[in-house]
Amino acid sequence: MTTQRFRHKTPGGKNPTGVTSPLERAILAMVFLFLVASCGGSASSPNPSTPSPTLLLVLPDTPTATQWEPTFQVVANVETPLPIEIDPTHEQIQYMATVWSIDPLIPILNYHRFTPNRYDPTSGMVKYLGEFMDEVNRLYIAGFTLISIDDYLAGRVIVPPGRRPLILTFDDAIFANQIALEGDGQPSPLTAVGSLYKFSQEHPDFGFQAALFANLGDKYYGNVLRNGRWYLGEGWEEALAQTIAWSIDHNVRVYNHLYTHINLSTARDKDIQPEMLRNDLALRGYLEQVGCPELIHFIRNYIALPYGVWPKSQKGIELLLGYVNPEGEPVEAVFEAGYEHTPTLAPSPYSENFSPFHLPRMAGLSRIIDWLEATAPSLPTAQQCQMLLPPDIWTQPASVLEGEILSLVQDGQCSQGIYILENRVFRVTMEDVIQLKTID
Repeated sequence: MTTQRFRHKTPGGKNPTGVTSPLERAILAMVFLFLVASCGGSASSPNPSTPSPTLLLVLPDTPTATQWEPTFQVVANVETPLPIEIDPTHEQIQYMATVWSIDPLIPILNYHRFTPNRYDPTSGMVKYLGEFMDEVNRLYIAGFTLISIDDYLAGRVIVPPGRRPLILTFDDAIFANQIALEGDGQPSPLTAVGSLYKFSQEHPDFGFQAALFANLGDKYYGNVLRNGRWYLGEGWEEALAQTIAWSIDHNVRVYNHLYTHINLSTARDKDIQPEMLRNDLALRGYLEQVGCPELIHFIRNYIALPYGVWPKSQKGIELLLGYVNPEGEPVEAVFEAGYEHTPTLAPSPYSENFSPFHLPRMAGLSRIIDWLEATAPSLPTAQQCQMLLPPDIWTQPASVLEGEILSLVQDGQCSQGIYILENRVFRVTMEDVIQLKTID
């Protein structure tokens, strides 16, 4: 469309108004209307949400010398776009679930005493510290990561992706060669737990978790180190109390191995519960001695059978399982021993026939470490499943979360298996999601 200026002259060639054509008059009219609309809105303000019509001035396609009158046309109602409001309920939070494609089996290794001296005699009960750490490194290379007994029993079997769970326990505690503190309050590298602590700092994906099953009434605690050996010295009880507090506070939990390590198969039934109670009271007394009663909260009612044997009588078994600790908690788990003769892994806490009262432990012998290295490739490793979930997912019905998980599996984004997500555990197949437990 061509735009040209046309002049319309009055008779005599004069133009008293200064407006020379209909086009100019049209433009002037539009400017006037605009000014009126801008300045006169206070008397009768239109609804700001009501759009105003748009006027279009139509010019002829072909210029002409004749006079023409301007034509206006309403072409649209133009609305001012409103800002987009984001519904906060549509925000999503990323979660990472640990996934086991098949139920994980867990090796539980058991140790007793150690020596830092290479040429000291060793046995199934005494292990050279250098050999112990060499075997720890081999287990690390084989893909194992430490978990705690608490997490295992709760069903919180979580390790880094591509790794496998492992539990370490130490019986007949507490010997100084198992753990002792140096002057700076840190564990001595000349002890098993101290060496393990140092290794975990250098290999954080190995973790630092262990259990000490203590019998506190059958020995003194060596607190003086001379030539690689620990001797009894003044203040040994204070040193023992400090060591117990440090251990519990650093995920090396202390549990019950009976006060004087009695043989339950020959003990009188009436002696069983007093042995358990005296040990519990002594342990709590040490924590109170160093001003750490809050750590009592971490002492669970787990029992390791001395010599790995049960009471001979049914009544004795009932008394052991019926023991209640000073906090009123019943026995939650019983750990056996001697399974190095027929290597056995602890069952998955997700299996239907799981029993916490017959948990197998193997002595940490060299041949057992060899067996674990050879067996490791056949054991499942942890996987992960990334999920984007609404922030209110935990307040919605369980079926909503289960549906989200099922969709990821059916779409091929995540695999079937055991899912550990926050404090919930699910068994997931292509057809269904079943919640197995809620973790406290």
